[in-house]
Amino acid sequence: MSKSTNLRPQMSQTSIDSRSPISLIADPQSPYFLHHTDHPRSVVINPKLTTNNYVVWSRSFLLVLSIRNKIGFMNGTIPKLDATKPIFPSWTRCNNLLVAWLLDSITQPIASIVFYVESTMEIWNTFKQNFA
Repeated sequence: MSKSTNLRPQMSQTSIDSRSPISLIADPQSPYFLHHTDHPRSVVINPKLTTNNYVVWSRSFLLVLSIRNKIGFMNGTIPKLDATKPIFPSWTRCNNLLVAWLLDSITQPIASIVFYVESTMEIWNTFKQNFA
């Protein structure tokens, strides 16, 4: 089995750019869609990331992202948008939710390393570089 982080097909950036912000956030197939149950404590990853359990933790987190159609924020296929784009507030909201999920799924010593990092992808890459 491949160790791909693309467990679920994502919308292309072109298809995202061509759609209205309202249609993107209202479409359950869109990575910008947030279900009413999505909130900072709605994802529970056990065990929390420590310095020696990255493989198990990352697999658990990737499953959650796949189920929620949010892998693109983590792997860079949904890059940070220019602030002038109409969908930018939705990108920010989704990214911040994923950052909250990441921070809630790691131990305190590790959290102190990435607490002020704003991008889901940057946090993920930091974990991969330091603990994989």
